[in-house]
Amino acid sequence: MCLYIFRKDGQVFFLVVYVDDLLLTASSSQFMNSIKAKLSAAFKMCNLREAKYILRLLKTNWDHKLRTISLSQCQYSWTILDHVGMTTCKPVWTLMAHNSQLSARPGE
Repeated sequence: MCLYIFRKDGQVFFLVVYVDDLLLTASSSQFMNSIKAKLSAAFKMCNLREAKYILRLLKTNWDHKLRTISLSQCQYSWTILDHVGMTTCKPVWTLMAHNSQLSARPGE
């Protein structure tokens, strides 16, 4: 997998390449469409519409206004449980404080 990032005039465009698939996203639909047009002019491309799964993660919600993406690993987890013969095990809760703010940076 390879991630390319293009920035121009305060806009950002992400291009993820995984084997022979591309995932495109941008900070605005106008910026996205302009770059998609340029890529389509240079390469044979087909639009498979909006991605539902991204590297085995299910995209459950994308709120452009709040600039958030919600992802789920439920299906992938079931695949792993099935592989190791644990689909009939009883689930248990994992305690975590409500409204916890996760950060990629330690200490924040």
